[in-house]
Amino acid sequence: MPVARSVSQPQFRSHAHTSNVGSDGLRQPCSNRRLRIGVPRVEIRMYRRSRTSADILPNLPHFEYIVRCAWEEERVSGYDAELAAPRAVSLGDRDSWWDELPDSYVLRRQWKDIERFHDLVATKLAFDSAIGISRIKARVPALPSKGDLGKFELAVAATGDTLALNRKNRDELGTGRSSDPWRELEVLHMVYVENRLGPYFEEMNKVLAEIPIHLLQDCDELRKFVTSGASCKHRPTTPMGKVHEKFFGQ
Repeated sequence: MPVARSVSQPQFRSHAHTSNVGSDGLRQPCSNRRLRIGVPRVEIRMYRRSRTSADILPNLPHFEYIVRCAWEEERVSGYDAELAAPRAVSLGDRDSWWDELPDSYVLRRQWKDIERFHDLVATKLAFDSAIGISRIKARVPALPSKGDLGKFELAVAATGDTLALNRKNRDELGTGRSSDPWRELEVLHMVYVENRLGPYFEEMNKVLAEIPIHLLQDCDELRKFVTSGASCKHRPTTPMGKVHEKFFGQ
């Protein structure tokens, strides 16, 4: 007498469950790997120039934003999982590009990179241009204005240290006087980072949490923004990386 074999169901990754109802009919927890972005501090790159055989390349002063990316395992159950179900679209056998990323890492970005990230989320990920409606319920926050580079340069110059914003012990370097330049620089930095950039990225993280996973998976621009950096790149398979695939004799 032949024995009936049970057909195994495909196993999805923990962050891409499509159903929260188990075999016993009870609601099971639904897990997603959620991206959270923040800017804990900013730095200033002062003017410098590079001399080549053909020309002198000047690099003007600019802000450099220290962007922290954190991937959190989000588990919801019950009716909350039903609300999250539209976002948890199955990727099948496809591997997500964020599967092997560290739980937390930092990147360095310029203001133009943050502007591109904002336009990407507002016009492509959160809004469906084909049918002209929003894909999410959360409101995309307005992009804050760029920081006043001139004020920061004056504050850094008052300290006498071009790397003042890079110092982690700025509180210890202060003189304690009412007109302490280190204290004024710290207040200027706190107002810009915590009062302007902080609320913006908190609202943007809510927007990213509602965007369907398959859109994040297929978005190369988002992948470049949160992965192109030494802290989260995998080592190349060869010491030359991709250089060995190119022929420089042509």
